[in-house]
Amino acid sequence: MSKKITMTARPRAASSSQADNWVKGPSHETPLPKEAPAGATKRLTIDLPEDTHTRFKTACARHRTKMVEEITAFIERRTAELEGQGSGA
Repeated sequence: MSKKITMTARPRAASSSQADNWVKGPSHETPLPKEAPAGATKRLTIDLPEDTHTRFKTACARHRTKMVEEITAFIERRTAELEGQGSGA
């Protein structure tokens, strides 16, 4: 027995903010890290070995910090270091 489905309209594409809210789950009201600039944001996706991800997540949980806060702080520190080195490539 097959089920018939009638499609009347093409679904609209989700905006990036809708996608972000979907990824965040039911608690969309999660505050941004204190270091985050008050402007537009960009998503950064990286691939890590599973054991590295687990170690990092565990360490952050032990210190009661969010992974995004730690990564943002690292990127800020490292960017300042690189900017201080100039273009010595």
